[in-house]
Amino acid sequence: MSSKLSLKDHAILVLPFTPFLLHSPAPLLPLISSTLTSSATKSFTILFSTPPLPSASRSRFSEPETSSPTPGSSCRLASAASEEPQHQLYALIRNSPREYFQQFQVFLGKIYAASAAAQWRAGRVMMDVEVHFDGEDGDWGEKLFRDAAGRGECQIIRLEGDNLRLSEPMSSTLSSLPTALIPSPSLPAVEPHRPPVSLPDPTHPVVALGGTFDHLHAAHKLLLHLAFVLTGQKLIVGLMADRLLSSKKHCELVQPLSERLEGVESFLRRLGGVIINTSHPLTEEGSHGETEQGERGKGKVGIAAGEIQDALGPTASDPNIQALVVSRETYSGGEYVNRVRKEQGLGELELYIVDVIADKEGVELGEEREEGKLTELKMGSTGIRGWIKEHGRVGI
Repeated sequence: MSSKLSLKDHAILVLPFTPFLLHSPAPLLPLISSTLTSSATKSFTILFSTPPLPSASRSRFSEPETSSPTPGSSCRLASAASEEPQHQLYALIRNSPREYFQQFQVFLGKIYAASAAAQWRAGRVMMDVEVHFDGEDGDWGEKLFRDAAGRGECQIIRLEGDNLRLSEPMSSTLSSLPTALIPSPSLPAVEPHRPPVSLPDPTHPVVALGGTFDHLHAAHKLLLHLAFVLTGQKLIVGLMADRLLSSKKHCELVQPLSERLEGVESFLRRLGGVIINTSHPLTEEGSHGETEQGERGKGKVGIAAGEIQDALGPTASDPNIQALVVSRETYSGGEYVNRVRKEQGLGELELYIVDVIADKEGVELGEEREEGKLTELKMGSTGIRGWIKEHGRVGI
């Protein structure tokens, strides 16, 4: 049943996720911004799903190629076009994240940037905003509603004329909610997606990242999501100890470790991760844990999150870590980690740089796009603490 778009407590915006939009999300950014400000006051979720291919394209997509640079690629592509949830573009990214990393981080960064900027313009700084994809693991009720289940009015927002077929159980989860239709931007027809040649090791078994993660916001969720996608078995997340944060601006408003840890773990659970670390502080031994693993796509990514007492944490000594996710602002810290590891006879980590989003209109800010620039835009943790100091925690 369709209804008119109106301002409610919670909104879920359903959008297409296609190869064209992965490369160029620009048509969606103004729509995301305007829809957020006119539809929700407490939580806003963007849900991406890949439309089915037109029948003619599906037929061509699944036919064996007479000449292909990738042996076996036609079989893999046929499966991607015809099976659930493998037809989802997000599933292909999860299967080959190292190949897709640059494209996906730019796409996701721009989506989160448009959302965060709209929050600030609307004065809804404490609004809970997340981006999810059809094809993710995890509980869809928790993913879509989070702490909002049963509290306040909620609406689904879809584009007029979309042909998205949401997977189960997500479709059933949303079926009882009122749906508002909004005009669709002009988008090209969905075309078959031919992924690049697969690397021998498409993921890293163990990936790490660290930070403060105070008042979890768009840039944090971007970093965590990208690190999660790169991980095959275990993701280690180090959170700076409370005692190290006294020099932060408005340090009295920095969340205690327990709250910051809960925010990180809850978000990663929503992506489909399983918490395996229960020891604090996070050491090399504490970062160990067991999670059931199987064929890629069937096992679960284990999450080992905890307190670290310095900037290195277990990355300085854990021989099992293969990759480190950093922002451009903290890239030098990643290089320092590798120097320390080399001195100790450990293998260097592959560094993945995340360009943390763009300005409020979706135009890239240039080389320095990290927390410093977000602070100038008042969109980072420092800006959030300043806003809380001025307005209090309730102001959405």
